[in-house]
Amino acid sequence: HEARREFFVTIVTLLENAQLSYMLLRDHLSDDKWWSERLGDVSGDKRNSVLHEYAIMVKWFLLHGLFMAVEETLRAIQRAAPHEFPVSGRFKSVAKVASAILTACGLQHFEELFRLTRLTRNTIHTNGVFLPEDETDQEVEK
Repeated sequence: HEARREFFVTIVTLLENAQLSYMLLRDHLSDDKWWSERLGDVSGDKRNSVLHEYAIMVKWFLLHGLFMAVEETLRAIQRAAPHEFPVSGRFKSVAKVASAILTACGLQHFEELFRLTRLTRNTIHTNGVFLPEDETDQEVEK
């Protein structure tokens, strides 16, 4: 597979799903009639709570999906050319894969940005601070 094509198809799909979700929020979940036809009497506070939580879920899904697309693209590139982007050690973590690819491309100055997005995605995924095993020996920056 062409990694760039797969990446952009994934991004388009994520954005389309987010757009559909926001249309659902706008056209249905914000409409009192929609609620009453389906669930009867639902308080305004409950409807507002659901709207708020659904909007958070859409943002979480989009952010998480974008980060996953980047990680999977990096892994696909490394798997396609393991000799050009060597990853050593017992862990083939995305941190090591990103480092190898960025270094080979002369873009290692972006490595901290990739680390930030990776740890953010994993923190969202685990609902708490996340540091993988291959980074536990590194000092956590404040």
